[in-house]
Amino acid sequence: MPPKRWEKESGVMGGSVMGGGLGLCGFYQKPGFRITDLSVHFSGRMIRRTGQSIFKRPIHVTDSSRPTRTHKAPEQRRREVLEAAAVVFAEVGYRCAEMDRIAERAGAGKGTVYRCFASKETLFMATVEKALEDLTCYVNEAVDPLEDPLEQLRLGIHRYLEFFECNPETVELFIQERAEFPKNGKPLYFVYQETSGGKWRARFEKLIEQGRMRPDMSPALAQEVFSDLLYGAVFSQLLAGDRESRAERADEISELLFRGILKPES
Repeated sequence: MPPKRWEKESGVMGGSVMGGGLGLCGFYQKPGFRITDLSVHFSGRMIRRTGQSIFKRPIHVTDSSRPTRTHKAPEQRRREVLEAAAVVFAEVGYRCAEMDRIAERAGAGKGTVYRCFASKETLFMATVEKALEDLTCYVNEAVDPLEDPLEQLRLGIHRYLEFFECNPETVELFIQERAEFPKNGKPLYFVYQETSGGKWRARFEKLIEQGRMRPDMSPALAQEVFSDLLYGAVFSQLLAGDRESRAERADEISELLFRGILKPES
């Protein structure tokens, strides 16, 4: 916003407002007049203690391009910071991501971001954790109400592929975690997989109990292979960049996983 020049009045030349602060430029003094005689009121007037008006125009400093900041609950603000961080990390990578940019995208101050997360690494790992929690919730909220284990598996495959198609930045986060923090050990995705794997393994076991799955197949191995194949399908679709939607072909993928490629008589 360009500086405002103020009117010459009462023997005082114009000052200017620069970048939101008040600069008193080009003043000359009458005999006995001191700058210390001024009282500043940002409600619209600057007056001298003698009561004589010096500035008549109100001060307006605005920047419409800057996100409006409002008071929000800590949990809501934390969630918004994580959402902004996921986009920025995916766009520019962990090393080039700046906390200022994340704060700007979240519509928050940099200090607010640091109050939520002590460091950029802490913020990044929390962003990966949130992505995994969102994935787990997206799949489970649709699958858990079902009773048939085969339908649970089918729908689980569809929701899993659909989540990554709607949130491609999540794959970028997984790649960056392994690249930037190899000393952290096992990536968080596989930690979460171990935590939730028991529920899916139990569904394969139930299929064996119902006589619908080959009894010589290991439920644990089936669960791991299904998970690994889907994980690979998600990565290959994103990295290739020109492959058709895997979520749209989820039914065919399910058939391939459950029935294989051979005819029953083969």
